[in-house]
Amino acid sequence: MAKAGVFQMDVVKEFNVSIPNLVERPRIERAKRAVRELKWFLSRHLKMEEGKISLNSAVNEELWKGGAANPPRSVKVKVQVLKDGANVFLSTQEIPKAAEKPKKEEAKEVKEKEHEHKHEEQKEAKPAEKAEAKPATGKPVREEKAKKAAPVKKVKKE
Repeated sequence: MAKAGVFQMDVVKEFNVSIPNLVERPRIERAKRAVRELKWFLSRHLKMEEGKISLNSAVNEELWKGGAANPPRSVKVKVQVLKDGANVFLSTQEIPKAAEKPKKEEAKEVKEKEHEHKHEEQKEAKPAEKAEAKPATGKPVREEKAKKAAPVKKVKKE
């Protein structure tokens, strides 16, 4: 049984969010304010910080479709509540399953594995490179180059 004041996790909820008092705001700030009001409403009802609530791009487009000056007065949304936050979708959208990872996260994991593998190969290759750089005679490389590039004698013309 859930504790009082704690919202159940991995649940989908629907809300019809009214966004009042936008007329009192300056015209160019109304859509931006509507986004903040939506997040504030959901944080209050889900008992969660505003920073943990992420809006889907379709919700953002719906709030901005009339431009900055004319956002909608209300929005119907579905909210998918997860352990680490909440995802907000339009009520007409399908919600992806919580068990599935987004493709971006999978791609990041693959890149990290490749990156780690690459570093391991570089660490193994470094000792071999050092052995090859040392000349067979045991003398430093600079001395050998100096011997090869003998000074050229200049002849004076009379």
